Amino acid sequence: MRWLLLLALTLATALRAQEPAAQMRFSGADGLVRSAAPAATQIDLTVTAMLVEGVVRQRFRNDTDQFVEAVWLQALPDDAAVHAFLVRIGERRIHSVVQPRVQAQQIYRNAVQAGQRAAIVEQTHANGFSTRVANVAPGEWVDVELKYSQVLRYQDGLFKLSFPLAVHSKTAQIRAGVCQSVAETGPDACSASNRAVDLSVHLMPSLPIKRIDSNTHDITVAYAGASMEVALKAGPVADDRDFELNWEPEPQSEPTAALMTEHKDGAYYALLMLVPPKQALESLNRELILVIDTSGSMYGDALSQAKAAAQDALTRLKPSDRFNVIRFSDASARLFESPLEASRERVDQALRYVDALDADGGTNMTDALGLSLRGEAPPGWLRQVVFATDGEVEQESVLLEMIERDLGAARLFPIGIGQAPNAAFLRRASERGRGAYLTVRNLDEVAAQLQTLFNKLDRPVLKDFTLKFPNSAEIYPSRLPDLYHGEPLLISAKLADNQGIVSAAGLLAGGRWERSLKLATPVHDAGIARLWARRKVTDLEDGLRQGGPVEAMQAEITALGLAHNLVTRYTSLVAVDEAPTRRADQSLALAALNTDAIALMATASAKPLWLCAAILLGLLALGVHWSGRTRA
Repeated sequence: MRWLLLLALTLATALRAQEPAAQMRFSGADGLVRSAAPAATQIDLTVTAMLVEGVVRQRFRNDTDQFVEAVWLQALPDDAAVHAFLVRIGERRIHSVVQPRVQAQQIYRNAVQAGQRAAIVEQTHANGFSTRVANVAPGEWVDVELKYSQVLRYQDGLFKLSFPLAVHSKTAQIRAGVCQSVAETGPDACSASNRAVDLSVHLMPSLPIKRIDSNTHDITVAYAGASMEVALKAGPVADDRDFELNWEPEPQSEPTAALMTEHKDGAYYALLMLVPPKQALESLNRELILVIDTSGSMYGDALSQAKAAAQDALTRLKPSDRFNVIRFSDASARLFESPLEASRERVDQALRYVDALDADGGTNMTDALGLSLRGEAPPGWLRQVVFATDGEVEQESVLLEMIERDLGAARLFPIGIGQAPNAAFLRRASERGRGAYLTVRNLDEVAAQLQTLFNKLDRPVLKDFTLKFPNSAEIYPSRLPDLYHGEPLLISAKLADNQGIVSAAGLLAGGRWERSLKLATPVHDAGIARLWARRKVTDLEDGLRQGGPVEAMQAEITALGLAHNLVTRYTSLVAVDEAPTRRADQSLALAALNTDAIALMATASAKPLWLCAAILLGLLALGVHWSGRTRA
């Protein structure tokens, strides 16, 4: 009985209070949990050529009658390199320093106990960061400022800039929403925050722009010479969907290569973007594996458009190609036991199979990924696995390990559908899978964007790609993918010096392709060094997951974080105000983000939740009835 009550109350809480990841909470001495949404959240993004500098500013007030410690989560772009943190409390400004994580935690705890204002930023997962601010006095305003760097993305002729406003996974959303345990009560315990976010982009493009737009928000664009100021048309908006901005360069100005360098602490760092030529390789024999998410969260337009795109891909197959279709929700099923040649009869059978797919159940990706990578394509065939899902990515390390272990000669193309796809996982999975990833945030564009992807898969441009830097160079990603039409290569490198030529080569239809670029004059404080360090940290984390030497790799990640002022899993930014503000006899109310009973909801179907609630309440009533009979 008790577990039924707990489950029903947990679901009811999640249904009425799915709040944003940056929601702050205070638990007072009276036992009640109170929300404290930021009074203002401002995101300012500055784009210079291929580099993005982001600043996230948040403001909130301690509206309790006690000293408090506030804690909240903040999602950032998947490749964000967090490098600075500033706290303003009243008239005090507290700057942060990077420290090894354990040491930073101890510094923070000591400051909290001593009654000093203190703050700490820690990495919780690939693109999630937690912030704590302690000893905030009653009625006091707090301003926090988090800075990060990232690389601008270029794909299919468009520059793409995004920021994760919405919670990127179902579990995180439920975690933020569940704000009280079963024992806690109070009218304010689960009040909705309605957090409003304002966002602006200062754009200084390296190429003339033909058009600029957003497929997620209404925007305004103001021109100031060669630069642009982009703002949200309606002002602050709800944080219910990720922000995405796209711009297209003039046709005669389409990029073919970009190379930037930075000199820092006696070393040179380079950022290289290389766009492949448009001439495609001669038609390859392909083995196409279509993996389609049919869980409840795909109900409606998402599945309808994914099915339409899959059917379009099936009709493109040549009789000499091989293929299979896999569907997954709680369990997985495949059309054929193994990939078969694309005869007219089999393609027609697959079209009917896809047309009959329906959305229901939870999301279990592990079995589906295992089925898609099982076995090897015959010699002369290239296996392309297209994996489309809108679900939460659980057990990321298990999935990435499976890709590295079982990929073989296949290529993986993960696709995230919905308003808050886990772009961090998609990017890492595509790098490990030697393919490319795609995010589709606007459900009206699922079919069109998947069609663009399938067009690309029909036209690989370069294979056996090689890249040579002068002298010694440490580059990331270390595994170079094949290059497809419209999909550039982004490389971060650490160089021994800044002299010489970078040479790229590969096999193109009709012969060998080569390109040379002279290393550019270095720019100081460009952020290229920290972006290289961020990529190396990701590579080392992958090495840890594969069973690499733990102590050595953790030490190397820590050293990189300290040298480049980065927040990693083993380094944190900590800030302490030397002047105490809370006396020893005054209590401190700790912030509460309740995580109890979350696991019960982690894999729930996202089909209409009222249906789940009705079923659970029915089970609860049945349990009460059965309990009564048992006692009788």
